[in-house]
Amino acid sequence: MSIKTTLSGTPITTLGGINLITLGSASPGPLFDIEFYRARIGLAPTDPSKDDEIKQVLAVSLGMMETYLDRKLIKGDYTEVITHKAGESIQLSAYPIDAIIDVHNLNRKYHVDEPIGLIQFDGSTIRHQIIVDYNGGYDPLPNDLQFVLMQVFDGVWYSVENSSGGSTGTAIDKMVIADVGSISWKVPTDGSASISSPLAAYEYILGNYRRFSA
Repeated sequence: MSIKTTLSGTPITTLGGINLITLGSASPGPLFDIEFYRARIGLAPTDPSKDDEIKQVLAVSLGMMETYLDRKLIKGDYTEVITHKAGESIQLSAYPIDAIIDVHNLNRKYHVDEPIGLIQFDGSTIRHQIIVDYNGGYDPLPNDLQFVLMQVFDGVWYSVENSSGGSTGTAIDKMVIADVGSISWKVPTDGSASISSPLAAYEYILGNYRRFSA
């Protein structure tokens, strides 16, 4: 059994601060192309008037998926600090693993199952803190995850764009995503729109990517 205590890193798509998400590059996939999302919300591909909003909603959408799956999706260099209680393995948060750079505080040999982010020890170890420096995550996102990201983006964008006006039957709500920030919206109480469970409809896809507890 392991308890993850800290995860830090620099994914190739930067989240947090001013650069909520880097768009317009080939990596990590065409659905991060700013021109694609401009067109998706009804703008001309060359119209930058909503770029800040697009970046924030896309970052929040990705953050929602990562929280739902309990893992990091975007490839990058990470340092993970894990409090390991007992057992013969730990599972990292960003996988598939491309490279293990260093493992600190582990006094035994280990093997890596790269596709599922699993580090398996040669023998059981108990009650100590393990620090892993590694590179992992997707580049690009698998096609089905890109599809879900696009759908979640649509749902969050609709809610945010319809949050103004203060009409009767709405309620103010907020979501806070670690390393991204917060985003507020109003959700109609008449059932006409909601982002309370935008991921549940895609469980048939997301269930294949959920992180398990090693």
